[in-house]
Amino acid sequence: MKWSSPIPLSTSHVHTLGNVPAVYRLVAIKPDGESLPVARVFGSDPVGRILIGETTELARRFNQVVRSATTGRSGHGPGITYHEWIGYHQYVPENVRFQFADLAPVTTSLRGAFGELADEDTVTKLAELQLIFAYRHRFGDAPPANSQAPHYNDVEAWIKELTGNTPTYSKSTGMIIAPGFDFEAPFHDLVD
Repeated sequence: MKWSSPIPLSTSHVHTLGNVPAVYRLVAIKPDGESLPVARVFGSDPVGRILIGETTELARRFNQVVRSATTGRSGHGPGITYHEWIGYHQYVPENVRFQFADLAPVTTSLRGAFGELADEDTVTKLAELQLIFAYRHRFGDAPPANSQAPHYNDVEAWIKELTGNTPTYSKSTGMIIAPGFDFEAPFHDLVD
């Protein structure tokens, strides 16, 4: 599983997206297309991540992110946070791109292992949580526009129901682990 090519923050690009379960991120870029680092507590994020999120309807969420991030209008809380934040920084919408990773294959795989308990909503929350925890482990805090804590309680209860074990955290990656199943592997390719 890999991140998509970067997409400009313009609703004219929504036709290229399907309504699939996905994780997504906003990344800052320089005019020449190179990453624009973002300062964090434990150093600088060289990828330039501004936001990590999840959705079960990618095209709809893309429209919400674009509207809120570029105008400040309601629809997407972290998009509004980003819009308020850019007044103080160089990360203007022209220098930000949207990327996503389709989670349908992961949902199918987990559904094969755990049946209907592996629904799209829970799998997308697990993916977002894994990526934010890995980010926090590396940089000391969440991306700047992530205004809400991840949905840990939902995912913890789901993992406990699936495996019978309370999840813990990997000391090397910061991601959720549970005895009996590798909840890190599906998302390793997305951690950069």
